Amino acid sequence: MQWIVLQLVLYLAILFLTNKYLALTIFNKKISCSSCNKSISNNAFLQELHIFAQEFKELLNLELQNNCATCMQTLLGNACQNFADTYNAKHECENELQQYKKPQKLLEAIHYYTENGNFVFTKWHHLQRGYCCKNACRHCAYGYVKTS
Repeated sequence: MQWIVLQLVLYLAILFLTNKYLALTIFNKKISCSSCNKSISNNAFLQELHIFAQEFKELLNLELQNNCATCMQTLLGNACQNFADTYNAKHECENELQQYKKPQKLLEAIHYYTENGNFVFTKWHHLQRGYCCKNACRHCAYGYVKTS
């Protein structure tokens, strides 16, 4: 019996350390967004944003706080845009982004946005992909311009 209780306590400790939003939901504690003061509800999208933020925290120089999904999406989208605008894709950024895996799931405002029902990839997405597709994309990070 003690072994089962110890395993449960260990499981909850690991859960809390790796995902504070989920842990706070389990313990029924309400937290508010540090940007908009709305109550933060745990959902799959917020989980995905949090995982992305942890993976790129150092590269994007992020200071993470308690944010709702909307504020976290805006924060990450702006940070990715600033990173992409600062680096020259042909030289500086290639090596820096090579250590990060390609995205398994594309996140709106970070990898793409929609315009008139169409997906528009961001400069960050192009940088993370690691090469130019030669389609003259609107936010091409490699400077490709289609010639007729």
